[in-house]
Amino acid sequence: MKKIVSCITALIASFLLSFGACADAVTDELVPVLKKGVESYSEYIDVTNIVYKYGWDKDKTVDMLTCAYLYCPELFFANNQIFLYYVPGESYTAKMSYTVPASELAEARRRLDAAAEAAVAGISAGMPDVEKALYVHDYLILNSHYDTTYKGYDAYDCLVSHSAVCQGYSLAYKYILTEYLGIDCTVVYSKSQNHAWNYVKLDGKWYHVDVTNDDALSVYKNASYDNHGFAMHENFIMSDALCRSSSPLHRNWTVVGSYPAASDTSYDNAFWRYVYTPVVTDGSLCYYAVKSDSDAADGTKYTNICSYDFGTGVNKLLARVKARWYARRSASGGSESEYGKASYSRVWMSLAGSGRKLYFNTNKTVFSFDLDTKAVKKLYTLDRGENQIFGLTYSDGAIRVAYRYDITYPEKYITLRLRSAAQTGI
Repeated sequence: MKKIVSCITALIASFLLSFGACADAVTDELVPVLKKGVESYSEYIDVTNIVYKYGWDKDKTVDMLTCAYLYCPELFFANNQIFLYYVPGESYTAKMSYTVPASELAEARRRLDAAAEAAVAGISAGMPDVEKALYVHDYLILNSHYDTTYKGYDAYDCLVSHSAVCQGYSLAYKYILTEYLGIDCTVVYSKSQNHAWNYVKLDGKWYHVDVTNDDALSVYKNASYDNHGFAMHENFIMSDALCRSSSPLHRNWTVVGSYPAASDTSYDNAFWRYVYTPVVTDGSLCYYAVKSDSDAADGTKYTNICSYDFGTGVNKLLARVKARWYARRSASGGSESEYGKASYSRVWMSLAGSGRKLYFNTNKTVFSFDLDTKAVKKLYTLDRGENQIFGLTYSDGAIRVAYRYDITYPEKYITLRLRSAAQTGI
């Protein structure tokens, strides 16, 4: 009998995670078989008995193998492209290949775990799960970028190489939440949208989280640029209804089997929904910046720097900052306008924190904000002609500042070395 071969790829297989009987078959039976085979670097993994036990055809087997792969971010060293060899009425075998040699696996695992530990280092035990999930969401966005070469598909790519597509973001998010924080999380996949995101369980209820879609790029013609220091939150903790309206990537997805309804809308109007800065935490309160509803007559925008207490649900306004970011050319490639003639409707302030200090930017200046005294101090003014500051991050005593003409240009960077509260060098 002629052998029939079908090729599947975890990113593009016809699959969205299903629960119930299919999920039990995957988690209880297929996952252990897949893990055992992958961990021993087997080239061929026989799944015939499971296929016949549940009466799967070749297409269902493809779906379930994809499910099992997405359930196991720790198997990052297995290639996400799996070939299914099957002989109708006889056998079903998954053919595996590996991206990390067996001799290098221990070191790769060490690197992955070190990266995951760094991702949760700022989380305190007293944080509610939703705040922990928010922290990791922002951490991945700030420390990874979308891989426009489409080579990064796993948790290692996202956490260690810092470059991945949606599948890599989703697997990294699941890995951290489940393995390090004890929060139920899985990966869901839309066939019609060719897109992966997460399903997270908080206080017994399921919600959608799309980390990739919140790590927005600026696109000009055929080029895309990272937005350094920004984290959107439109796709964090969504009900089914909000998820379907939040993005074209979520409006129609193909479901295999059934999955729990994400019917709770408690977080649909949460404070973070239209926050484009990272949400910074000091262990008790969190801080964010959001565009004010009122603008000046000359087009100047106002941004509110606020605190939020997850324990009490109280928001407080800490400071109101005015700034205006100027646009030079349209995203469609129109001719450049004179500097100062056109401005963006949104603000491009970013927010970072260390100890009792927050750091933020206007279009030309970097400031510190003392959380105890509420004092604002100017740290640096950009002197690069008509270039503007479009974001910043803080790490290990340094502020990394991104600047460019406008968002249609690639970013350039300046590093501000801080000593105590003063900027002492570039």
